[in-house]
Amino acid sequence: MPIIWRVPINCASLIGNFPHPGGITGQEISSPDYYYEGRLRGSSAGRCVFQVTLSGHGVFRDKAGEHIVGPGTGFLVEVSDPETAYFYPEESRETWRIMYVLLHNASEITREMVSRFGHIYHLGTEHPVLTRMQEYKRFSGALLEMSPGESLTLASSIFAALMDAGIGKTGISASAHLVNKAVKFTFDNLNQNINVSDIASHLQVSREHLSRIFRQELGVGPLEYLTREKIRYACELLKTSNWSCKEICEELGYDNSSHFARTFRRFTGTTPNEFRKKGTILF
Repeated sequence: MPIIWRVPINCASLIGNFPHPGGITGQEISSPDYYYEGRLRGSSAGRCVFQVTLSGHGVFRDKAGEHIVGPGTGFLVEVSDPETAYFYPEESRETWRIMYVLLHNASEITREMVSRFGHIYHLGTEHPVLTRMQEYKRFSGALLEMSPGESLTLASSIFAALMDAGIGKTGISASAHLVNKAVKFTFDNLNQNINVSDIASHLQVSREHLSRIFRQELGVGPLEYLTREKIRYACELLKTSNWSCKEICEELGYDNSSHFARTFRRFTGTTPNEFRKKGTILF
């Protein structure tokens, strides 16, 4: 089971517990001796693997059963997850060419990804993140030093690709789709005197249902979200236009300047005039 190329990665001055790559490896497998079972691999806190098939196929097993891992398909797993195993199938006669990256400090995000999307991810053999990973083989045989930023960028790009693939597999939820439509309607009407009932009416749902899914998807209610975006827009106008506070108040659909001023102070801690002079948008 020869290793074709291997690039160990070192990164000094890492910040906190950010996930980071420990190395990337390319390998060719043609024997059933290739068998890894999580429960037999001992403690490996924080260590995870993303492994993808370049050609041929292997098998990944989890509590849902066995999955054929063909070209362009990979799996994300904690190294010592006792419910998982991956191996070269005994009946196979073709070489299984793989590439894998070891990820440190990645258990938390891996568990979240697996809980949402499962272990298996279909990227396709031409996916940019796989092309980027293969480019590292030119450093084979040498220790590759990475800056913290480079290390985090590589790890993040891998998880981002898997997340997109996972969402594409499961589809966006109905509640997320509805909230996206509500957000678009809000942005399109920031200069109108709209309220939560108007948004709910536009989407043909009850105000209660809209409030529930907003908190579920965004962590805030629709009124808080609408008001925050109006005040953010007001901050932009104060910094980029010569409009008076009265004109901005009217542009945002407020019919009471005192109410606008109180709301503005609640979100920014200052008055519109003071913000125009020395404020910074921080929300």
